Amino acid sequence: MDVKEALSKGGGGRHPWEAARLRVVRDLLRRRMPDFGAEGDALLDLGCGDGYVLGELARSHPLARFVGVDSALSPDMVEKINAQNRNVRAFARLETLPKKIRTVLLLDVLEHVEDDSGFLREIAAKPELAEAEFFITVPAFTRLFSHHDRLLGHFRRYSLAQLRETASKAGLAVLHGGYFFFSLLPFRMWRAFLDSKAPFDPSKTTGVAGWKGGGLFDAVVASLLYADYKAGVLLNKLGLTPPGLSCFVICKRP
Repeated sequence: MDVKEALSKGGGGRHPWEAARLRVVRDLLRRRMPDFGAEGDALLDLGCGDGYVLGELARSHPLARFVGVDSALSPDMVEKINAQNRNVRAFARLETLPKKIRTVLLLDVLEHVEDDSGFLREIAAKPELAEAEFFITVPAFTRLFSHHDRLLGHFRRYSLAQLRETASKAGLAVLHGGYFFFSLLPFRMWRAFLDSKAPFDPSKTTGVAGWKGGGLFDAVVASLLYADYKAGVLLNKLGLTPPGLSCFVICKRP
């Protein structure tokens, strides 16, 4: 969860979108790096938010090391994240990186950065990341830009072609890319239409921050969203690229 959302969130569990996206990340990581998790392996989560993804992956790979960085983290949040898992270290700024970082996560981060390709180029140039693969997700389609994006401080949304171009400008070679969560597109299109007819209210909370659900309903919705992603994987194998509410690329230095 974005730190801004975490600070405004009341009670309730994780939004099904968060849980489903975690499963998407797990699957992409498993497909690209089936042997990830050996002793000495390391993963860097840039823009780690409240550490949800970081912590879940760390529990699944107890021998690997996990580093999270988010400039919005307070000292109390850093302490809380670090206390939850012995193989996790969170920081408010990029500190000395461990060797053998195999994976860098940038999950819904680039849309927050005005100079996205410059930011990515600076990160990718670090010597510790020379062999790392970058897993990048962003919100998809400029036409869906809405009050939700403004609340979160987004500069933009992306098409897959635009995300590929951003990675290329940063000096990264794109290995794979696509969209996911096609089933959410109609809801976001309707939301964007309604927002176009109403003034922006900065006091509102986002859907993730305001989520009060839990239990079986959340689990079912998250499973349906993950099934949506898996259907997209199947269509990709057939040479098709179905659209979705999010898009991703996996890339690395040439």
